[in-house]
Amino acid sequence: MINRFKCEDCWSIVTSDRLLRAESPFDPDDEIVGCPECKSIVGFISLCHETGCSEQASMGKSTEDGYVNSCHKHIHIVE
Repeated sequence: MINRFKCEDCWSIVTSDRLLRAESPFDPDDEIVGCPECKSIVGFISLCHETGCSEQASMGKSTEDGYVNSCHKHIHIVE
């Protein structure tokens, strides 16, 4: 499942498959994740999976296709 995120630094909306990933220089057992637009590793806000919705996800559910994130408006989709 491809999830969507909003970068907390530049506010770009990116999909999980586009996020930059690398081994942490501080802990080789950890991974850092960066924004492909601004290259920041500040953090990301998980967004609703529903097409056209850019609300912050407030819940989620495991499905056959992976974990699905949903906002309060689309909560019925993952119930």
